[in-house]
Amino acid sequence: MCSERDRPDGDRAPSVLCAPFLLGLPVGGVSISVVGDSGEHSTVTSSDPLAARLESMQFELGEGPHWDALRSGRPALHNDLGTEATLSAWPVFGPAAWHEGARALYSFPLYLGPLAVGVIDLYSSEAGEPWHEALVGKGLELASAAAAPAVELATRSAASETPLNAVVAEMRREVHQASGMVLVQLDTSVEIAMSRLRAFAFASGKSLDTVAADVVAGRLDFSELGDHYTA
Repeated sequence: MCSERDRPDGDRAPSVLCAPFLLGLPVGGVSISVVGDSGEHSTVTSSDPLAARLESMQFELGEGPHWDALRSGRPALHNDLGTEATLSAWPVFGPAAWHEGARALYSFPLYLGPLAVGVIDLYSSEAGEPWHEALVGKGLELASAAAAPAVELATRSAASETPLNAVVAEMRREVHQASGMVLVQLDTSVEIAMSRLRAFAFASGKSLDTVAADVVAGRLDFSELGDHYTA
C-alpha cells in the first residue's frame, strides 16, 4: 500500500499518486521524484521501503534507469535485471538492486510541457516479459497525469514547516551544496564534482549523504586528497 502522510487539511495526495501505477501496471512498488532547475532531487512519495531505497541508491550512485530516463527523456524499461547486458549497464547499482530484491526496473520521465520535471521509478520483485506497446502507453499516460500534482506537492513541501520528506529533502540539498564546494576546491565542473563525491563515498564505504555532510562541515576537503580524487 502506498505510504500516506496526513496533512493538516486531510490531503492524502501521495497515496493518490502511487495507486494508479500499482493498479494499472505489473509492478510491486513506485517512487516519484521531482527535479529542480539546478538538478536537485526531491522525493515526493514512495509506496514502500524498497521503492524508496532503490530511488535513493540511484541518486547516490548516479546509475540506473532513473538517470537513463531523465537524460534521454524516454522510458527506461528493464524487465529482467538478471541479464548480463542490464547488469553491465550499471556495474554498481545493478548488483546492488538485485541484492535488495528487485528483478525488474522501469522508469518514466515526468514532463510538464517540454520540460522534464521528475521521474517515476517502478520495480517488480519478479522478472517479466518485455512490455508491449499498450503497456508502455499506459505508463506514459499515468506519468503524464502525475506530473503536475507531483510538482505541486514538491512545491508545497518546500514551503511547509513540515515537508512531506523533510529529512530526504535536506540531505539532497546538502549533497548539492557539497558538490558546489568540491567544484570550487577542484576548479572543475558540476558533473565531475558530483562524480568525485560519489567515488569517494563508494571507496570509503560511506553514504553519499555522510560524505556531503563532511564536506559542508569542513571536515573533508577534496583539494587535500591528492590526485586520486581530483579532476
